[in-house]
Amino acid sequence: MAAIKRLLVVVFLCFTTIQSGASSWTVTLPSSVEGLVGSCVVIPCSYNYPDPKKTVSQFTGIWRDQTNQVIYHSDPSKTVQQYKTRTELVGDITRKDCSLKIDPLQQSDQGPFHFRIEIEGFDKYSYGGNRVPITMISESHPSLSVTQEVVEGHNVTASCSVSHSCPSSPPEFTWSHAGVTHLKTRHLNDGQWNLTSTLTFVSTRDNHNKPVKCTVTYKGGLKGEKASSVIKVKFPPEIRNFSCSSEGDKVQCLCTVESRPPSTVHFVLSDRVLLNTSTDVHGLTTIVTLQAESGSSESVRCVANNTLGHVNATFTLPSKVKMPVVYISIGIGAGACLLILFTVVVVIKCRGRAGNAETSDVTTKEEKAVELHYTTTKSGRPTHAPTPPDRDSEDKDEPDYVNEHYTDDPVYGNIEEDFDDTIYANT
Repeated sequence: MAAIKRLLVVVFLCFTTIQSGASSWTVTLPSSVEGLVGSCVVIPCSYNYPDPKKTVSQFTGIWRDQTNQVIYHSDPSKTVQQYKTRTELVGDITRKDCSLKIDPLQQSDQGPFHFRIEIEGFDKYSYGGNRVPITMISESHPSLSVTQEVVEGHNVTASCSVSHSCPSSPPEFTWSHAGVTHLKTRHLNDGQWNLTSTLTFVSTRDNHNKPVKCTVTYKGGLKGEKASSVIKVKFPPEIRNFSCSSEGDKVQCLCTVESRPPSTVHFVLSDRVLLNTSTDVHGLTTIVTLQAESGSSESVRCVANNTLGHVNATFTLPSKVKMPVVYISIGIGAGACLLILFTVVVVIKCRGRAGNAETSDVTTKEEKAVELHYTTTKSGRPTHAPTPPDRDSEDKDEPDYVNEHYTDDPVYGNIEEDFDDTIYANT
């Protein structure tokens, strides 16, 4: 009988506890909320009330500060001036969601704040025993993770995460590299949300030893920046410079290669691998020099390779035979031109002398023929040649030959005194 009584007591106590929990005034709030000045903050809130045993539909949610001033009321006229346009109930009060938003957050909005519910036709209750303060944040520190080691041409993935208290206006991300981005949000406890931006881009050798930077801009203008450690990019060799010079049988070459990891570089001359004169490695750059006898080789090859690939380049040496041949050809051509020019000059001169000789012979013969028909007088004048009158000696006693006329001479026998001869009439 005593055992039955003890069992009934235990059942009664359990029923009383369940009934009390289902019909009590309760509220769920974070212990504190962090917020950035100038941004917004949301205080998550949910409440419960006893069963009214009837249908109720009119609810009024009220938030108060530590001095019991109303910072939010569904009737704006009852809200204090400094919060009148900055507070908003973002939860559905009829569904027991009493979340409050303050936007923008000011330095004086530190609280603590508590919630009060008024249910028309049923009851009112203030949850003054559950107050929530706001902790002000003046700077942000994003967290950043990135692929540290990558091969050229492969994707680099970087993730930048930040916590915030304003889900209606989440932060914006800016990356130092171009690529494809996507966002992911997650609700945390105590009125905080986590937002992550993931960047994906294709790596190149230009990205080597350079950091990836993530900049977060919050509502209100506050910025937070985070730089990662540098990226290490592996890539196959590339010959940046290759040059050679030769003097006699000696050849000197310089080959500059860039790669990561560093390359093994050597020279090939007539299919013979030569030992390098010197090798210097400076970071990604390998500089190799060569001094050797070229022999009859016409070219030199620089060959570089590492674990990711290989490359080679060929340098053609100046020919030792072709240059004298060119000089000889030029000399022969110049000599031929001079010979042709000399021949032309000689021919022209010879032709000129022959022409002068013929002219002289003809003139001599004509002169001799004319002399046969002339007689010489004492005064030295030809006997048969008419002499025009001398104007200066008209008064002198010189014989006048103008009107003389000779018929016996075979040449001048037909000369008239009036010079009607066909030849001399026009003289």
